[in-house]
Amino acid sequence: MNTDENWEDLKFFIALAKEKRLQKAAKLINSNHTTVYRRITSFEEKYNTRLFESTPSGYLLTPAGEELYKKLQGVEDKMDDIFNSIQGLDTKIKGSILITTTPSIASTFLPKIIKKFQKKWPDLNVDLKVSNQFYNLSKREADIAIRPSSDVPLHLIGRNLGKLNFGIYGSKAYFKDTKRRNNILKHMDEQSFIVLDETLDRLKSKKWLDSKLDQNTKVYKVDDLTIMAKMCDDGVGLALLPHYFSNSYKNIELIYEPKEFIGSDLWVLTHKDMSKVPKVKICTEFLYTEISKALGQ
Repeated sequence: MNTDENWEDLKFFIALAKEKRLQKAAKLINSNHTTVYRRITSFEEKYNTRLFESTPSGYLLTPAGEELYKKLQGVEDKMDDIFNSIQGLDTKIKGSILITTTPSIASTFLPKIIKKFQKKWPDLNVDLKVSNQFYNLSKREADIAIRPSSDVPLHLIGRNLGKLNFGIYGSKAYFKDTKRRNNILKHMDEQSFIVLDETLDRLKSKKWLDSKLDQNTKVYKVDDLTIMAKMCDDGVGLALLPHYFSNSYKNIELIYEPKEFIGSDLWVLTHKDMSKVPKVKICTEFLYTEISKALGQ
């Protein structure tokens, strides 16, 4: 029996029993509503027991849920006391913390945030792993991850920073060559595009653009969003970019905004076993607050 996992299940159960709404329960335990729903459903399936009924008034406890909730009274406080006493063994914020993120995030809004963090906590050094590869937090390849993702694994604790929206951008240098800037999608054969190569086929944004390209569209393939943004900024072609790039590349401007959402959610993630470590908790909260400001969320 995995005691840690069972206790995590019970924390989600207690939160929803208290708040009755997924969003409120998620806020209570520093999670997100999709994770709360998934954990509760998994918990019920594991023990083949219905604990909640979904009603217009919220998630209400079934008789089995009521019985479990009664038995858990007081247990939550005891567990929190234990965790707090462990945290108190080393309360000085010092040492180092390893953050992993993508090149596009590391080269745009993140450096200023890290500088601000280091000024506030000078004894805690930030190490950065920059890659499109997703490092394994379970194996301690990193302490915190800042990742675009449509979902979060069950073993991770996540803070949702909001949605990363995309648009088609171009620069003044590009349009100096009398390129058409109106009705872009209807005249793709007249355009040049910098696009992501096949290594990033999984991205929703790439799939959307691929479906719009004309066989006569001139394309330049790259394997990195930052290279794409730089080429777009220099007038090589149009590019489908996250909106936050416009704060770092001053020559580009939004040409077309897709009607549907083609981006992903952005998360600050850590492993559940590390989430209560003081330096990780402080850094996670700081990143969530500052990145939300940077993205205007």
